[in-house]
This record gives sequence, C-alpha cells and structure tokens, in this order.
Amino acid sequence: MWEICCAKLNQHEYVQRSLERSGSVSLIEDSPMDSSWGRDSDWSGENALGKIWMELREAWRP
Repeated sequence: MWEICCAKLNQHEYVQRSLERSGSVSLIEDSPMDSSWGRDSDWSGENALGKIWMELREAWRP
C-alpha cells in the first residue's frame, strides 16, 4: 500500500498540495468498515493508511 500511495503522490499535484497543507496534524482514514486501514467514529482501529500518508508527508517535505 505504501508503494501505491507513493505513486499517487508522485502523479497527482493535488495530493502533494493536500499533504503540504495538512502541516503536522494527524491524518486519519475514516473507515468504519475496516479497522486495519482506518479508524471508526470511536477512534478504534489501526489507521494504517493514515500512518502511511503521514510517513510520506514527512519524506516529501523539502
């Protein structure tokens, strides 16, 4: 999934801008049906996708 998100970041300027604008806030994948990739409304879940986007954001910064 990391490679897929990296490809999306490299191919889409709006994704780059969105990550840039997010600053240092926590990125949460709101996914009530999948507690591995996201978090539910009660904040339970691994948020693996959110963590990937935060890692890429840090690596992407100049």
